[in-house]
Amino acid sequence: MLHRTVWTMALLIGLSGCLSDSDDTPRIDRSQGPNLTITTIDVANLNYYVPGETIRVDFELVVQELDYPDVDIDFYVVHAQDSAGEGEEIEETHYLGTKRLSKVDNGSVIASFVETVPEVTITGNYWIMAVVDPQNTVAEAFEDDNHPNLENEAYTEGNFPYAIVDLEHTFKHDFAIVNAALSEEVLVLDTPAVHANTALGTNNADMHGYIDALYYGQEVAQAELLVEVMIDGNYEPIEIWVNQVDQATTLDQEGYQLSKPMDFTYNREEHIFGLDLRLTQSQIERLYASYDASQRNTLSVRFEVVDSTDYQEEFDDSNNILDLEVPLYFFEDETQETSGKAAKAYSFDNGQFDVNSGYSNGFGDASKFKVGIDFDSDMQIDLPTGSAHFEAAGAMDLYVFNKANNIFSIDVDSKASVTGENTGVSGDVVLFNKTVYEQSIWRDAYTLDFAKTWEENKTLVQSTFFIGPVPLSVEAGISGEMGMGASLTYEALTLTVTGDLFKASLGGAANGGINTGVAKAGITLDLTVLENVLAMEATTDMRAYDNNTGGPTIDWSFAIVDDINAIEGKFGLYAETYGLKWCKKKIFGKKIKYPCGTKTYHYDYWFYQTPSIFSKHWTIYSESGRLQ
Repeated sequence: MLHRTVWTMALLIGLSGCLSDSDDTPRIDRSQGPNLTITTIDVANLNYYVPGETIRVDFELVVQELDYPDVDIDFYVVHAQDSAGEGEEIEETHYLGTKRLSKVDNGSVIASFVETVPEVTITGNYWIMAVVDPQNTVAEAFEDDNHPNLENEAYTEGNFPYAIVDLEHTFKHDFAIVNAALSEEVLVLDTPAVHANTALGTNNADMHGYIDALYYGQEVAQAELLVEVMIDGNYEPIEIWVNQVDQATTLDQEGYQLSKPMDFTYNREEHIFGLDLRLTQSQIERLYASYDASQRNTLSVRFEVVDSTDYQEEFDDSNNILDLEVPLYFFEDETQETSGKAAKAYSFDNGQFDVNSGYSNGFGDASKFKVGIDFDSDMQIDLPTGSAHFEAAGAMDLYVFNKANNIFSIDVDSKASVTGENTGVSGDVVLFNKTVYEQSIWRDAYTLDFAKTWEENKTLVQSTFFIGPVPLSVEAGISGEMGMGASLTYEALTLTVTGDLFKASLGGAANGGINTGVAKAGITLDLTVLENVLAMEATTDMRAYDNNTGGPTIDWSFAIVDDINAIEGKFGLYAETYGLKWCKKKIFGKKIKYPCGTKTYHYDYWFYQTPSIFSKHWTIYSESGRLQ
């Protein structure tokens, strides 16, 4: 122990001599030789910030006896009063960003940069520190002044550049709506009479959309989503489709409810929740009563997140509400189908019978992944001539990073007549703007099976994103399979259509490349883009057409069922930069913070983290009858 005490005292005496201001202290002459050093760091605007705000930092770089070098400078935010002991790592440190100066001339260079203030866990003073030439790519005579260094006598005396800012820790129990959107850019509703006959008692929706929301605070939190519309000057709730998986264990039936449970499992990151909304018959009637077709009509829609946790009182509930307005029309020409949602109608006039059913909507955010489907099917029967006509058409579009891609389309046309004239079927299938199936048969009896499947990866778009400071080039598209398998048959005076008009099992596909050699980055991808089976069964039975006892008779049936799940899972980018960890030391009352090793800084950029934007199994239309 005595030996150690003597050795320690000798070391301190030696350091005291090196750090004293006496005339015999050796000083390094840094005025000659190639060198880079930061002399000043200053915050140009405020000195008080909260995470997420932008901060501007000015600095002065001195370049000496170098031939126009490219200079990288890393900046860090280091807590001023960290509890780390002497020589230990300061836990509350954050990489702020890198500033690159190209082809720098010798002399003093004044520059600035703007970055986003990082999240901190302690409120208080922080030092903004700099590390010049962090990869040591520029050969210098003095490497000990590129950052605060224990081997630099001026720095150990506290004479090194830094700026002080005050950062606030924002750990608060708080929900917030970031964005909300409706798929219908223009909302077209059925009139009350049509709505009463076709919408209620089924699972058909009047509106679709989604909200982006986030939670600050605990790792997991719960809330309820309410959606209201303004009618006669007052907001009132409308119904939201809730899947069985969304509900509490006390509920075992999925369906429309007045609120939707929301689970926030990722702290401080956006969550996307899908919306399938339905108006009551009373609401439709009152909206229609105040509707003026000669004027511009709008519907005000309000989204509200209501805290259902018992943690504590919410910090700020003013950001829990978001209002939208959408142009509103009522489709008053009932001979045509409505658009933008499920539509169905049938008519029988002067022996001409027509039954129609279709579906059209889009799900997701076009700046990320958005899938749109549009299908229409129609059966026509001409009782006086004893003929039937069936047609189905559809298309699927996919948006990736705001780029539209036509993925799939189908058109099938079949005709039959008791006389055998004008009887046949034709159809075509298009995948990625290329016709992959086309056939036509015209005869008095036929069977045609459509069976075309695509299965591979398809890159649709390339874009670059910044994940923290790292630029990442991303190629994105879809993988999986899609196609159709349907059978159209006409024999023994019976026209039959059965099978899947469209089926798809598509996931997101992506790969990325880094544009810089000082970091690594990658992609987190487990995303269902679309799982869908649109099935149809339709028949026209004309075998009793020549029955003289009751006159011409044709039996018919028409059903279309959809099972869909759109945009479910996770899709995001991540990046890691390799920076420095910082330690602190006091030498004769002088506090110095200096690099004492390396550490990894991780960044995430999420496109989607969602259980499902839209998930539903439903009968769009099903009916049968007899024409006489």
